[in-house]
Amino acid sequence: MSKNTEPSQPLVQLATMPVSILPIELIDPDPEQPRQGERDVSDLARNMARAGQLHAVAVRSTEDGRYRLVFGEGRLLAARSLEWEGLAAYVLDGLSAAEVAAIQLAENMQRHDLTGAEAANGVQRVLDLGGSVELAANATATEAEVIQRAHTARQQIGEAAPTTLTLEQYGALDEFADDRKAVAALTKAAAEGPVSYTHLTLPTKRIV
Repeated sequence: MSKNTEPSQPLVQLATMPVSILPIELIDPDPEQPRQGERDVSDLARNMARAGQLHAVAVRSTEDGRYRLVFGEGRLLAARSLEWEGLAAYVLDGLSAAEVAAIQLAENMQRHDLTGAEAANGVQRVLDLGGSVELAANATATEAEVIQRAHTARQQIGEAAPTTLTLEQYGALDEFADDRKAVAALTKAAAEGPVSYTHLTLPTKRIV
């Protein structure tokens, strides 16, 4: 992934925000978070049992008086397994849905918790929620041009856009996005490995 090394404005200034102790029973995970699938938090739970909660999670308020997790799902699950009653949390109210999605994406990227495909899908979610290319680029420390090319390809492909490709692979698809057969062949090649994918996308003319 092409990284943007230029300094940028932080998505949120957590260092200046107060931390609240919230009842764990009122905190719900976010099913739309970038990282998907089951996760083993047994090691984290053992560490938290010994050292306590060293880093606060982040949540946002919901209309029913509960809280939706923004980041820190591992800590939430570990705390539940330990039967804790409360969890230290930043309450990030007043943010747009796109900004929340960008913060979730950035936090997972910093922890190296995402696959390339999950990162690409997280970027698309930021854009689908009305966020700018610059916001998504900031969240992933990626060049805006890489984000834009991947987004353009997904828009051209439409609902058939696969969810298994990285940003770079989508960028390579940009030239072929109007050809469904090419998209299918390149998606299959991506699943087989980077060598197959590169072989099909390196030429400047379509060969699929």
